[in-house]
Amino acid sequence: MVLKSSQLLYRLGILFLEEKVLNRFENKRGLDRIKLKQGTVHFCSQRGWFNYFCLEFESDIGVLVDINEEYFRVDTQMPLKNDKVIFKAETLANTKLRQAHFKSFYGYGTVYKMYENPGNSLKFTYILRYEPISELNRYFVDQYFLKKSLMRYVI
Repeated sequence: MVLKSSQLLYRLGILFLEEKVLNRFENKRGLDRIKLKQGTVHFCSQRGWFNYFCLEFESDIGVLVDINEEYFRVDTQMPLKNDKVIFKAETLANTKLRQAHFKSFYGYGTVYKMYENPGNSLKFTYILRYEPISELNRYFVDQYFLKKSLMRYVI
């Protein structure tokens, strides 16, 4: 808690210094992006899409770069076949006693933007607007991907 508070104060101080004193930076984002170190996205195949749930995933795995409350950025080697997808996102999260576990959530995604990266090994970058499948999956997003507090669910 103290570490998180000190990081937030440090970040706000740097933003204030760059924006007000040096006139270099203007933060226009309403939502903070969280960069993930080991995030992956598994997309549902067309055959595995059954009754709004996925039974079979494609072999191409995307790299989850960053995420906020509405959108996430994923890099892939192959283009997505549809603008609407079902996916499973995973990340490595530190839990109690600093043990590392893979945590995941399932959700629906809609392609918001697509970029091509010709010189990169991951040739396509997608910005997806996502919606978790259930409230439990929303909790997983908030707790393990966005690193938010549990107090939102207590009240």
